[in-house]
Amino acid sequence: MLEAGAGHIADMISRLKFNRDLLKKRRHFGEDEEGFIYFGSHLELKFKEGTEAEKQRIQQQIKADLKRRYRIEASMLVLSIVLFIAAFGWFARNFI
Repeated sequence: MLEAGAGHIADMISRLKFNRDLLKKRRHFGEDEEGFIYFGSHLELKFKEGTEAEKQRIQQQIKADLKRRYRIEASMLVLSIVLFIAAFGWFARNFI
């Protein structure tokens, strides 16, 4: 007759065997069939060269986007603080 918990031990042993088999079959990300890891270092990257005016325009656009994002974040912070104060005031008036 089996002792108490014998089924759990058998399950544990079968899981360990299954995991060991998985480790033997494991493939690494980017590994091809020959066993070499592909890093993409032999790819040649091509960038378009821009004029100085285009570079200035892109920099101004990035600065404008950052300024707009800052304004949105600041207004959301102020709105959150105002709503928190209003909710706390309502809670204090009705329950305290």
